[in-house]
Amino acid sequence: MYEATIPARPEMVETVQNWARNLALAAHLNLADAVQQVAAALTEDAVRRNQPTATVTVQMTLWETGLRLEVRDPGENDQVESEGVAVVSRLARAFGTSKNRSGHLAWAEIGTEPDTH
Repeated sequence: MYEATIPARPEMVETVQNWARNLALAAHLNLADAVQQVAAALTEDAVRRNQPTATVTVQMTLWETGLRLEVRDPGENDQVESEGVAVVSRLARAFGTSKNRSGHLAWAEIGTEPDTH
């Protein structure tokens, strides 16, 4: 698992895009473009939900045939941008969101499902 923590500022979205793309290029060359776009969409939503003093944590878990990207933020509301949802729904195999006392989680799985056998 790889993790990056950033301040919730708009200019940091590009940093996350590049970080996610580089990890995907090393593991799953064919998924790099999709990962970059999904990372941007999820991170932009997290940044919009929060004040610039908040932090956003991005995690990527790689498996043999794909990966899971998670974006966590302390945001109170779980509003997501419809444009971001459209991007994620087009590129991800599965995705979702949840909210609890510690904040908001958005996740997406790209590629094929990991082999659990």
